[in-house]
Amino acid sequence: MNDNSLPFDGLFRTDSRHAARTFDRGFRWDFDEKNLNESARALFRHVDKVFNILRAPDHVFLSSIELDAEAGRFPELMVQYFRDEAWADSQSYFVAPIKRTGSGSEYAVGRLTFEAAPGQTARVLAQNGGFRWGAGLRVWGLQVSEAQIADAIEMSPDDAEQVKRAEVAARAAWLADADLNSLALWLSSGVDEDSRAKLAKLKTA
Repeated sequence: MNDNSLPFDGLFRTDSRHAARTFDRGFRWDFDEKNLNESARALFRHVDKVFNILRAPDHVFLSSIELDAEAGRFPELMVQYFRDEAWADSQSYFVAPIKRTGSGSEYAVGRLTFEAAPGQTARVLAQNGGFRWGAGLRVWGLQVSEAQIADAIEMSPDDAEQVKRAEVAARAAWLADADLNSLALWLSSGVDEDSRAKLAKLKTA
């Protein structure tokens, strides 16, 4: 159910960590391939098409990946990001603090947000021909103007105030579901009708 009273029409909800939704001002696509890795590849190809359609002067795409903070997952994702072919020291990025204070602490999850080029989000998450899966996996992104990167790059979907501030800065936002086989896209009123029409024609194949 849509809720236009919530930031991003409820795309980022604190009562449901994973959910790709449908919006009056956006789109949803499902990717039903033979396995989750193939579905995820199709989803990320679709994200790249969305990037190309929504590209605008003086705007950037910020991709965020949350993943379990344990060996083989988030630490190696970080290494992969900094080794990526598209990485440049001019790109913006943010690594959220991770804290664990004993065996009774909450399960630790790392979060990386970075200025993304087409193809980069999938490469950063890739592993051995598939992807790095984990209980803490969550993938989403924003499109913001270069002048507003600082207002959005630290956003956590679990922080209601940060989400409100990010909505003011965002031109578009997207969220993949937990299995990376559904994609929801929110659009602000600043996205033109021509771009909306092109997005409406996108196929998931």
